[in-house]
Amino acid sequence: MLRFSQTKSRGAVVLVAVMAIALSACGGGSATPTPTAGGSGATSQASATSQPSPTATGLAGAVSALAARTSYRFTMIVEGGSIGDTLSMLPAESADSAVFELKGTIVNKPAKAADVTVTGMVHVVSVDGSDYVDMAVGGKLTGEFTKNDLSAPNSDSSAEPSSQPSPQASPQPSLAETLSPIYFYSAFDFTKGFDKQESVTVSGVETDHYVANDAGKAALGELGSVAGVPDANWTGDVWLARDGDYPVKMVIIAKTGPAGSEFVVFQRQLTITNVDDPENKVTAPTNVTGA
Repeated sequence: MLRFSQTKSRGAVVLVAVMAIALSACGGGSATPTPTAGGSGATSQASATSQPSPTATGLAGAVSALAARTSYRFTMIVEGGSIGDTLSMLPAESADSAVFELKGTIVNKPAKAADVTVTGMVHVVSVDGSDYVDMAVGGKLTGEFTKNDLSAPNSDSSAEPSSQPSPQASPQPSLAETLSPIYFYSAFDFTKGFDKQESVTVSGVETDHYVANDAGKAALGELGSVAGVPDANWTGDVWLARDGDYPVKMVIIAKTGPAGSEFVVFQRQLTITNVDDPENKVTAPTNVTGA
């Protein structure tokens, strides 16, 4: 069955704090929306409870296969259910029906970097140990970035001092990590409930097509109810590259309403392109305040 964990990401507090600072710098702010049935107000993006083994193949190893690529570009649509801490902080016009459109470039090697834009809302560049955030004003990006150093360890100024040495703190996670395809793809366990179909070409890549069967749709329905999307009709499709097993496309959709006039209440649509393209580059912005 498909599994959709409701656990918050490891950097939730830091991510919310950084977004709050960026929002404040733009003269605005947004409280975390209250979850509503069929809406996108949940405050935490589900994450996989365990990562596939690097040696796994097919749907079981798709996340690891994508993470092993040198680089890639992506487009994504996110609506409904648990949308993650970062998207939850964005000042969407309607938290109950927000549709987030994302696009970006992810570089894994030789050093991790990312450039991700949520259309009309925020532009995040993560490179060389820093996050650069451009918050939109009036639906338009300003072109000015606020810098946040990720090398500074997480700290809690309210904690009482201790005479005992504390373990070395880990660096802050990148904001781009919670806006990446791996973050959203890992929310699902595709190892059961999907049947392999015909091989087709998607975005110029030969792929194997997997479709949710009755068991997979039922599991999605159960998990959707937990995520605030009850009584919906679910469909699920995943296309994996035949050479490399990484996801080329994913479409998870839930619709509700009377027959003939159904409407979408949940969607995760992802397309991966330009895999290992040497033109995939991420550079730090030059128009930076507080640098």
